[in-house]
Amino acid sequence: MGNQQSQSAPGSGPMAIVLMGPTGAGKSTQAERIKNEFHVCHVAPGDILRQQEIQGAEPGKSASKFSSKGELVPDDIVINVVQKELSKPECANGFVLDGFPRTNAQAKLLDESLRASGGNVNMVVNFKLDDEVAIDRAMHRLVHEKSGRVYHSKYFAPIVYMKDNITGEPLIQRDDDRPDVIKRRIEEYKRTTLPLASVYADRGILEVVDATQNPYQMYNDIRSLIKQRQRNPEQSNPYATVRHAQASNQSTLNPNTVRSNRGGAGSAQPGIASNSPSSQADIANRQNQSDVKPVKG
Repeated sequence: MGNQQSQSAPGSGPMAIVLMGPTGAGKSTQAERIKNEFHVCHVAPGDILRQQEIQGAEPGKSASKFSSKGELVPDDIVINVVQKELSKPECANGFVLDGFPRTNAQAKLLDESLRASGGNVNMVVNFKLDDEVAIDRAMHRLVHEKSGRVYHSKYFAPIVYMKDNITGEPLIQRDDDRPDVIKRRIEEYKRTTLPLASVYADRGILEVVDATQNPYQMYNDIRSLIKQRQRNPEQSNPYATVRHAQASNQSTLNPNTVRSNRGGAGSAQPGIASNSPSSQADIANRQNQSDVKPVKG
């Protein structure tokens, strides 16, 4: 990032964006795009802990005892990971948090930490996705471990079976992407994380996007929301007034509160690329050029 300057969102201090949504919603894909365009760091505690587990390192090994059963990793483990990442020089321009905070305690500690350095969370994006779609995306997810690229065995299959489109290296299925574990993760998300949406809505910093769109449409929406808040940091807009009854209903997409480039925000269109060899080759080429990953939860 070197000499790049941050493009601060509303409020004081650098850009500080939180992405929240169930597994399979595409948070990491969009976080990478925000990182690349706005020159901020992407902090994904879940990915960091999984890499540590693969390497046999702590605290990833300890965290896997919880994540493999669909349970939340204890707050102290996750918070320590986040604090360590945010202290790195590449996060000085700002950051996007992917899947954190997940609990009220984590949210409070994040606020306290940012206030101590004169900053604050200035935008939260809630990815709205039906349970059935989230389960389908996650249980058919195939991962290239080194890069984090993610495929879908039905809708976004690799060109060569179980091989990464870019490197040709093997793909795996994550241990926590079993149907029983996915369902527990979604229920845990609804119980402990989704209530934070109403908290952030009351602070006027919540935005909601339709996660059934394809990744390119989703990013257009998110980018527009960031730019809108940069231009008018104090502007009140209908996308920041989601109340608890709406924010906690994960199965209903309200076109008045969900941002979408398409006409109907509740459309069932999966928005996932064709599985034809030509389209897959085009996707692989675009990935290679832009270093943007496919849908990832």
